[in-house]
Amino acid sequence: GARASARERERERERERERERVEKRERAPRAQGRKEPPFTPTRRAAARPRGATAMAAAAGGMRAQLEALAAEYQAIGKESQKAAKASQTFSSQLTENEMVRKELDMVEEDANVYKLIGPALIKQDVTEAKANVDKRIEYITTELNRYEKSIKSLDKKQDEKREEIMKLQAEFQKQQAATADLN
Repeated sequence: GARASARERERERERERERERVEKRERAPRAQGRKEPPFTPTRRAAARPRGATAMAAAAGGMRAQLEALAAEYQAIGKESQKAAKASQTFSSQLTENEMVRKELDMVEEDANVYKLIGPALIKQDVTEAKANVDKRIEYITTELNRYEKSIKSLDKKQDEKREEIMKLQAEFQKQQAATADLN
């Protein structure tokens, strides 16, 4: 249980570090080993009309901003998926515990009830068993509600990020078109 989840978290951290290394390599200059010719204002000025350089720089900043927003959007999506999976687990546990409660309601008060603890069956009082199941149902219901609220909140955040990305993409495309018109 705890060891497995700790191992899983460590694996996830390692994957994240690997993704960062790959992204860093991709951002590095493509032609490593070849030096770019020194900056000469006349050569650069001839290559681009006036004002296009500033627009290109702004477009680069927008591209980075878009990538950051996309990464945030994906992170929220992953978090939402985790919450949905946990919610599904709690939902099935709730159903199972409600079935146990119904079965305990059918049992007479003086009947023998056993609880599985590890490899052993331990005798338990019917009222005590009912109380334990009721507490478990209450806990599971609370957790289920908490996860459902979390999922709604994450969905709302994801929708907001999507809108933000769409606005920035539209702005980026306008700027690309304006840069193309200047060239």
